[in-house]
Amino acid sequence: MLWLFMLLALVLIVAFALVLAGRLPVVPQPTRERYVAVLPDQPSAADVDQLRLPVAFRGYRMDDVDAALAVLRNRIAVLEAASVSGSVPSAFEPPLAEDD
Repeated sequence: MLWLFMLLALVLIVAFALVLAGRLPVVPQPTRERYVAVLPDQPSAADVDQLRLPVAFRGYRMDDVDAALAVLRNRIAVLEAASVSGSVPSAFEPPLAEDD
């Protein structure tokens, strides 16, 4: 049993020496790059289809999901209010004809 512990200690010492000498690869540092999922002020169905949220350790970042849902909730509220009142929201108004 003593030989086993001595062999294990020798392996650890050699591995540590190789890491210090640069012969064994060192584990790289994790990257901190993160993209932000942003929806336009007036999202369309295509914007929702293209929405990608960054994945975190425990799934999606809660603040990113909350922000995206807030934009969608506001847009839906505008569309619902417009459908009740019968008016057309500004995003769906036809463009004005230009005078020549």
